[in-house]
Amino acid sequence: MYEKSAEHYSWWQKQPIDVRDWPILIDEKSQLFVDDYMIAEKKNVEKQFHQPVTFETPVLLPEHPWEGVTCLAHGTVIKEASGRLRMYYTGFLLEAPIDMKRTQVAYNTVCMACSEDGIHWEKPELGLHPYGDRNDTNLFLPFQPEGIIYEQFSILYDEKEKDPGRRWKMGMFELGKGIFNYDPENPTDVRMSAGPYEGTGFYAYYSSDGLHWNKAPEPIMTSGWSLNPENWPLPGVSENESIMYDSVRNKFIAFVRIWDCRPGMPNMIRARAICESDDFIHWTTPRVLFLPLEDDEPGLQFYSSTGFNYESMYLGLLRCWRSGTTKQLYFQLVSSRDGQHWERAAHRQPFIDNAPLGTIGGGYHSDFSNPPIRMGGELWFYYGSSQFGKNVRPNIGGICLAKLRLDGFASIEGGYATGSLITRPLDFCGKQLTINGLPRKAGKFGVAGSVEHGMFVNTGIVEGKAGNIAVEILDRHYNPIEGYGLEDCIPVTEDAVASPVRWKNHGDLSALEGTTIRLKFYITHAGLYSFAIGKGGVKFGLFN
Repeated sequence: MYEKSAEHYSWWQKQPIDVRDWPILIDEKSQLFVDDYMIAEKKNVEKQFHQPVTFETPVLLPEHPWEGVTCLAHGTVIKEASGRLRMYYTGFLLEAPIDMKRTQVAYNTVCMACSEDGIHWEKPELGLHPYGDRNDTNLFLPFQPEGIIYEQFSILYDEKEKDPGRRWKMGMFELGKGIFNYDPENPTDVRMSAGPYEGTGFYAYYSSDGLHWNKAPEPIMTSGWSLNPENWPLPGVSENESIMYDSVRNKFIAFVRIWDCRPGMPNMIRARAICESDDFIHWTTPRVLFLPLEDDEPGLQFYSSTGFNYESMYLGLLRCWRSGTTKQLYFQLVSSRDGQHWERAAHRQPFIDNAPLGTIGGGYHSDFSNPPIRMGGELWFYYGSSQFGKNVRPNIGGICLAKLRLDGFASIEGGYATGSLITRPLDFCGKQLTINGLPRKAGKFGVAGSVEHGMFVNTGIVEGKAGNIAVEILDRHYNPIEGYGLEDCIPVTEDAVASPVRWKNHGDLSALEGTTIRLKFYITHAGLYSFAIGKGGVKFGLFN
C-alpha cells in the first residue's frame, strides 16, 4: 500500500563508497548537524533535535468580515531591507459573504499585514479591492465570491529580474468553479464535485510593488485533480504548492501536491513532489519527493511542504495530516544537501507539534512559503493554526509564532565525561573559526543517557563543573597540527551563537590557509549547534 520503509539514511550515505575521508569545500556559511554529512567520527556524544518554542499567544487573528473565522498561513512573510515585515496571508470564510446566495462550502480572501517588531501587526487600509460596500480593506487581490477559490500561494522578490513590473512574482493555485459546491442539505459537506473544474490550475502573477498584481492568462502548471485511480500517475498538480528561489542552483523550485492513487490504494493519498524552472513559466514534470512510509502512523498524509536555502544546506517543513485519528496537521523537519534529494529529519518526529485540542495551535497548522525570519540570535517561524483538525466546525484560528535559537535545529551533546566529534576533511577559504555552542553552568546534570525518539535522555545525575567546548585542528590523516592542539586551545565557556575559537599562539586559522584540515571538537557538559570559518569578524548567519 505504501512505500516500503528502509533504514533512514541520507542519499549520500547510500553510496557504496565510504565518504568520511572525502574532503568538503566549505565557505563562510554555518555548518549544521541536522544530518551526519560533516561527521567522520564521534565518541561519547549524542545528537539531539530541538523544537521551536511557541509564543504565548497568536500574533494575528481575524477581525474583519472579509477575514472569516481564521487566518491561514497560505502565503509568505517577507523581511524588507528596512527591517519591516510584510505578511501575505489568507482569510477563510465559512458563511455566505456580503448577503449573497451561498454557492460554495467556503470562500478565501488574500490579505496583507505589516509589522515593525514581528509581534504587533497592522492591517493597512490598502483601498485596492472592496468587500461589499467596504473599501477600507487590506485585500491585495479582488474577492471572488463566485467561482475561483484562492488556494496556497508563494510570493518572491526577484532581484535578478530585468523587467521592473515582474520583480515581484507570485505563484497561486486557484480552484475553479464547481469543485466545492454548496449543498443546503449537507452544509458542512466538503467532498469534491465530479467536475469539470473550469479555471483550476497554478497561475503566475507579477507586480512592481507587491501590491498591484497582474495575472498571466494561462496556468504555469496544469491541474492534476482526478477521482479516477486508473489515471495514476496524474499529469498535473493539485493545490497546496510553495515556491522557493534556490540561490545556489539559480532555479525556482516548486514543492507541489500530487495524489497517490495507484491501483490497489484504498483512497487517494496526499503526497509531495518537486519540479524546477529557470524562468518561472516553464516547469519540469513533477518528481515524487515524499510518500507515506509503511511504518508511519496510520492514515498519515502529506498536505504541503516548503523548502529554503539555509546556510550550507537546504531545510524545509513537511505538513503532515493525521487523517486517521485526530485530523490535526503538524510540521516535520526536512533537509537536503543538493536541493534535489530530500529526507525527513529528526527521526520523523514533530518539529512544530500541536497544542491541546480546543486551543489555537491545537488543530489545523498551515505553512508560509518563506524561510524562518532572522530576528537577532533567533529564527522566527510564523505559521497558521486553529482550534481543531481539518473539517471540524467551527474552527477559530490565527497566525502563530515559534522561536528557535539560530542554527538550533540539532546539537551534538556531551555530558560530564568529555565527548568528541571529528569532521570530514575540510578545504576552507576563511580565517576565523566560530562556534554556536551552549556550555552549561555548574550544577546537577546527567552523565549517562540514551536516545529516545531522537532526544538524548539523561539517566545519571551528578554534581559537576561548568561546561566548555574546545577545538583541536588535525590534518586529513587525523594527526594534530602543532600549535593547534587540545592543550593549546582556549576553551569556549560562553553561551553564544558565534563564539570565536582561539589558541594560545594563534588567534585564528590564518597559518593554515590553503591546507586541508579536520576539526576535532571536545564537548564537556555542552551542546554544539554549528560552526563556521569566516573571513574575519563575527559570523551571524544568513537571515539578517
